[in-house]
Amino acid sequence: MDFNLIQTFLIVAEYQSYSRAAEHLGLTQPAISASMKRLEKETNKSLFVKDGRQIKLTSVAHQLLPKFHQAFAMINDAISDQSTFRLSCNEALIHRITPTNTISICADTDLPSLLNDLRLKQIDLIISPTTIHDPSFISESIFEEPMVVICRQDHPRIAGKIEQEQFYSEKHCRFVGDEDFPVSNTEVHQPGLQERDVEMMTTSLSGMMLYVAKHDCLGVLPLSLAQKWQSALNLQVIQTPMFSEPVSYKLIFHKRDESSTSHQCLRAWARDQFATGLNA
Repeated sequence: MDFNLIQTFLIVAEYQSYSRAAEHLGLTQPAISASMKRLEKETNKSLFVKDGRQIKLTSVAHQLLPKFHQAFAMINDAISDQSTFRLSCNEALIHRITPTNTISICADTDLPSLLNDLRLKQIDLIISPTTIHDPSFISESIFEEPMVVICRQDHPRIAGKIEQEQFYSEKHCRFVGDEDFPVSNTEVHQPGLQERDVEMMTTSLSGMMLYVAKHDCLGVLPLSLAQKWQSALNLQVIQTPMFSEPVSYKLIFHKRDESSTSHQCLRAWARDQFATGLNA
């Protein structure tokens, strides 16, 4: 069977659109359609059905999809020897990862762009607390930690602990991307949590910590990042039962890489980065 037909099938199955698959592969829509008709003829099976302006996979195509992914990975392993990788890690955990000569790290935050980069093989792996529902990607839990409150060490009203009433009476500094975490004004997961009185919005967790270190306000962020900078920024790090739900980080990667030997090694390396405790 023509290897290119399998590759084209996987792209069409991912986008469920001939036109988007054509754009991805740099081909014309008629060329993609002809390739899929050829594949259907070779397999003697119907693979796609029309659904309005889109297409859907038949039950037979769904059965073939994991087999084709595995075959594609085996062929890639045989004809290419990928030796360098690019990993995108959420800012909250990037301090726990050490780049190597073969693995580079970036801290991009725009998840839709990152997922597109995964499709295009411009990055190989994402570590993020965001839940992914796109069936083209696999998400595996890798690490959990609690959320904590931070404030400056000489805060005039707080000394080592905080009750819920005081938490809401104080001013807050918020990170604009905190919808990814279990404490958010827009997507409250914790029972009883309310709107916070926000004094400052920052575009990064590091910006939040720097602001909190100089002002009488509170911030909420994951424990390991708070502990990393607690001494340098002279911060109080307060664990509280208000935040019972931990933040869960995931490895996110494309299905085509599930059976790839080199990618399995990359994922094993990433898991090893989180094998030690929070205070490491």
